[in-house]
Amino acid sequence: MPLITETISNNGGNQRWLGSAHGIWNGRTLTLDMAKFTKATHYPQGYIPGGTPLSITDGYAVPYDGTNIAGHLLNDFPVATAGTASKEPVGVLYHGTVIAANVPGTFTAPAAQKQTTITYL
Repeated sequence: MPLITETISNNGGNQRWLGSAHGIWNGRTLTLDMAKFTKATHYPQGYIPGGTPLSITDGYAVPYDGTNIAGHLLNDFPVATAGTASKEPVGVLYHGTVIAANVPGTFTAPAAQKQTTITYL
């Protein structure tokens, strides 16, 4: 049973995807490659939602590729129209507990042997 059972906000949007507070203060900074995100799929409301799963390609955080989980975006990230081809630093949860059913978009947790230090409920 998850430790957090209601919507949480860390001034960063809906964080129901978090299974516990563990790891949120020890997140790491990654750089989003905004050219890899599409408005219709990743930010139709003008922001990439917190909890979005990420992979790393060529040293940059990109949408999760289904095999290489680098972590989850900690907070909502507003996308400025002029910044869609930019590289943007963001906080990423890379260890802790995540409620897979509450992760934004279509997400299937990776098999245990493919995970980093994230536990999926």
